[in-house]
Amino acid sequence: MKCNRLMLFSVLILTLVAVLSSCERDSLRCRSCVAKLFAGFSLVGTYTGMPKGDEAISTLALSFPDSFKPGYIYVFQANTPIDAEELAITTLPERLRHCGASSIQAPRSPNDLAPVGLGNPLWEIRFKLEHCAGRITNRMNPRLRGTRRGWPSGSFDNYVLEISLSR
Repeated sequence: MKCNRLMLFSVLILTLVAVLSSCERDSLRCRSCVAKLFAGFSLVGTYTGMPKGDEAISTLALSFPDSFKPGYIYVFQANTPIDAEELAITTLPERLRHCGASSIQAPRSPNDLAPVGLGNPLWEIRFKLEHCAGRITNRMNPRLRGTRRGWPSGSFDNYVLEISLSR
């Protein structure tokens, strides 16, 4: 009986070590993918939950963390004017495919976007990358309107990335 428990304990420890080392590799791959995914954007916040109101989110750029971890919310803002429809329908899904992400669920046409004025978010993209699952949405940030006069409406958005462990 003790031998079986010891063997079971050993198997559990080895499995845990394998999972943790896999997570470390996935974390590095995830960081590389997020850097490619959000090229042309600045990271402006890392949170354990969505802040109350987008006004609480900074507009100051932060350096990318060494890894993007499950359970956190990462908020990005565009560095230059962008077309939010094209970003959701074409750009982000293409960048995700280039990273090796699978099961990408994204809007395929403007008809898949929520009408402006119904609130946030206007669109959502879901994906899987190795052992991680991700969700990207856009949320209007009224504070950006004053600093980005003449920019298209999507340039006023915070782009929110949530990462979790995939099931």
